[in-house]
Amino acid sequence: MLERKPWEAEAVLALLMGLFLIFGMGGILASVLPRPATMGASVPGNPGTASPVVAPPKPAFSSFVLGTLTFHGAILFLVHRFVRMHHVRWADAFGWRRSGVSRALGAGVTAAGIAVPVAYGLQWLSVAALRHWGRRWGYEPSAQGSVELLLHAGSWAESAYIFVFATLVAPVAEELLFRGILFPFVRDLGKPRLAFWGSAILFGAIHGNLAAFIPLVCFGALLAALYLRTGNLLAPIAAHALFNFVPFILLACGLKSVE
Repeated sequence: MLERKPWEAEAVLALLMGLFLIFGMGGILASVLPRPATMGASVPGNPGTASPVVAPPKPAFSSFVLGTLTFHGAILFLVHRFVRMHHVRWADAFGWRRSGVSRALGAGVTAAGIAVPVAYGLQWLSVAALRHWGRRWGYEPSAQGSVELLLHAGSWAESAYIFVFATLVAPVAEELLFRGILFPFVRDLGKPRLAFWGSAILFGAIHGNLAAFIPLVCFGALLAALYLRTGNLLAPIAAHALFNFVPFILLACGLKSVE
């Protein structure tokens, strides 16, 4: 079970403000970076529609790298300072005890095995609904930015960066923030439901993909339940890493996760 955490409100607020500031500065820098040549493609609309549907623009790799550094990189840096401010060890802060590693990893693998087919089923339904209703407003669902970048990667180095980020850096950083800090902090304030669903909704929203929002919210709730049950953050990290690995398998088989 997840123990009560000594997270102080001032420290949590400072972490969030620092993250907002660093990521905001990254967004400003990204706005001046060169944009990709193809800014979006028009695809035919449904019969009877007034205008074609415009697909979202392909993201620039340089902007993607900057975004990962100023968000996920900032999380790792700020969480390190956060833990030091509380004068606790990482093992105590996030339940990383050697005796429970195999159990936590096993729970993570099991959770990922359950989550993947459910999440992709929900995403298929979301895409179908968005394609049906979204064309009226000129909207076409797309894959997440990292998947689009992988599809159009210009070199093996770009593909390797995306792979390492998606399967290692993002799971660790996002679990530290959403499940490691925000979820227990709000729960310990006496708001367990808000902690559970609030962290899951925020987790889904930060990925910025409407088609994947509902599946990611459900996945975020599963990760919170996993951490709550095991008390070891390695469990949701393992589940998250395996979950993120699936798109690479699909792409290797010639499939897109949004289809």
